[in-house]
Amino acid sequence: MQKELTTRDFWTNYWNSKDAIKIINHDFSFHGIFREYLTGKPYHAMIEVGGYPGHYAVFFRKFWHLKTTILDYVIKPQIISRLAKVNGLTIKDLDIIKSDFFTYQSRKKYDVVFSLGFIEHFDDTAEVIRRHWNLVSTDGTAIIGIPNFLGFNGIYQLVFDPSNLNIHNLDAMDIPNLTRIVRSLKPKKFKIFYVSGGMVWLEKLSQRNILLQILTYGINLIGFGLTRLGIKNKFISTHIFIIMGK
Repeated sequence: MQKELTTRDFWTNYWNSKDAIKIINHDFSFHGIFREYLTGKPYHAMIEVGGYPGHYAVFFRKFWHLKTTILDYVIKPQIISRLAKVNGLTIKDLDIIKSDFFTYQSRKKYDVVFSLGFIEHFDDTAEVIRRHWNLVSTDGTAIIGIPNFLGFNGIYQLVFDPSNLNIHNLDAMDIPNLTRIVRSLKPKKFKIFYVSGGMVWLEKLSQRNILLQILTYGINLIGFGLTRLGIKNKFISTHIFIIMGK
């Protein structure tokens, strides 16, 4: 049985502490990855797993014109409605499924199955990835983003936010382990890679000591500089992405 490292109450409180209403622009986070791996594909439907409040579902609806679905067990329709409105959409433009990912049964398949910051909150990484894969349509693509705590970012979490580190399964960030899991699913093609950018992040950074904020911004400036040089690896990258094609 899948063991969660977080709870429904945790995620309810987490999103209550966030300003989830934002304008999603064409250059929203990781847009370059989507452009590289999805451009030119005749896709129609996308699902964001663990997707509340639906930032990426809005992104794909607004700029890629896909039929998008949010799947999560924490759903506040009024928040999704407000998010849609500020982005020129209505809540009717987004399909919403309130369900636990591990009990949800779907006959429908999706051209793009996406999650970010999801799989590492469970102890059985292989099962989580397999369930993503089962939702992918023929010729479709799974895109899974995972934070990387096996480098400098993990040390930073250990020092400044160990409770956050403890709710993440570090095995889900090990590329050799991820490669074994993905190969077992026999995709037509796949790629697993580090994503460059800032080197560290902390939850609720704006509420922390001003010196820690300055330190974090300074380290991330170094990270952005290394990104411009094309450097990305386990030590400095904040994220890992899995791209799998059926």
